[in-house]
Amino acid sequence: MLTFVSQSLINMVMKIIHLLGIISIVFTSCSNNPAPPAEQPSKGADFMKEEKPKVDLTVIDAKAPVVKVTLIANGNTMTDMLFDKDTIRVPGGCTVELTLENKSIDLAMQHNFVLVENGSIQAVADASVKAGVDKSFVAVMDEVLIASKLTLPGEKTTLQFAAPEKGIYEFVCTYPGHYSKMKGVFVVE
Repeated sequence: MLTFVSQSLINMVMKIIHLLGIISIVFTSCSNNPAPPAEQPSKGADFMKEEKPKVDLTVIDAKAPVVKVTLIANGNTMTDMLFDKDTIRVPGGCTVELTLENKSIDLAMQHNFVLVENGSIQAVADASVKAGVDKSFVAVMDEVLIASKLTLPGEKTTLQFAAPEKGIYEFVCTYPGHYSKMKGVFVVE
């Protein structure tokens, strides 16, 4: 009988030790000390690639020629709102002085000018609505190259920026619901 009791006691101690081991593993895995990251396999020369830097069009060359552009926002309803230009062309290496003139009279016709990477209008418009009025409905994202503040009906705003590299870009008004009609192509030649 003593052997049976000692064997039962040994089994119970072994179960307690096993249980303590499991508890220790659980607490260790739930701690705030993450395991060191596993070494990632090399992908050839990919480690040498750099991400494309975000363009900063606010850095202006004082010696660059200034090209003045006026963009007029017309219309007083969602149906008739429109920029007066659907294409803006500027020479490479210039400084663009863009004046956005809002000729609308309805308060819902607030407009901005947002220069974006080609093909990104939808993504920028969606993100800009979420950015809200405090940010003039302009999202902070790499696709947004430069943007004006919201221009109220009857107001003008002027934005000065360095022309991006030669290529095709787009411009858009990101006020909610306006992007589908108020957009155009911005060409740097």
